[in-house]
Amino acid sequence: MSSTTHNTTMTDVANAITASLAKDGQTTPSANLPMGGFKHTGVASGTARDHYASVGQMQDSGFQYVGSVAGTDTITGSLTPAITSYAVGLEVLLSPINANTGAVTIALNGLAAKSIYKDNTNRELAAGDLVVGGLYKLYYNGTSFYVDIGTIEGSFTGTLTGCTTSPTGTVYYARNGRQVTLHFPALSATSNAGTMTVTGLPAHLQPTRDQYLSYPLATDNGAVRYEPYCKVSAASGTIAFGLTGLSSGWTSSGTKGIYTASVTYLL
Repeated sequence: MSSTTHNTTMTDVANAITASLAKDGQTTPSANLPMGGFKHTGVASGTARDHYASVGQMQDSGFQYVGSVAGTDTITGSLTPAITSYAVGLEVLLSPINANTGAVTIALNGLAAKSIYKDNTNRELAAGDLVVGGLYKLYYNGTSFYVDIGTIEGSFTGTLTGCTTSPTGTVYYARNGRQVTLHFPALSATSNAGTMTVTGLPAHLQPTRDQYLSYPLATDNGAVRYEPYCKVSAASGTIAFGLTGLSSGWTSSGTKGIYTASVTYLL
């Protein structure tokens, strides 16, 4: 046996073994590994920030979903894998366990609590902006999270005032971002005042400043009146209607009220 031939052969074998990757993880790459157009198959979902994510994990957004959610207005939760700091551009998915009652903060993985504002502004959430069963995407901008509320539909009971009785009806609404549309039912009764309002507007539909609109049709002392004034008051559950002013000018006798119609305003 030639020692020169044997030693050369064994050196080649040793170099090949050294340059190979063991399937049990004993060796690690020392440079980038070009895949030549091939892919890894049968991979598990990543469980740490320096793991590959599988396509299924990406589709399911599992690493963005906030788990172990607790709280109503002071929300806590966790991401898996855990984060150690908030990064600009961080996106997470939140499904609240309670409807919020006012301004909201969220703390993830034991980090500091951050405010959640709506529509990429510094406007705090109002009661009912987050609902149980909803799924909301939160974006971190370096200071706080903001959420696109999307379209919210619902209803509330509106009460007509300025009459001898207080008739009620279901007011339907649709809110998309900062825009709110209210669809009123027909409400009327015998007038006993020169003012007329509809009360019951929920907090999450109340604008931050007064909104002045016109309303298509109303009735005053039995006569049809076209486009009376309509004022959606800031931070108030009251919507006022008026003829000669923003909430006045009605006859304090006879039938008074509003016809079925819709109005749209901005929060």
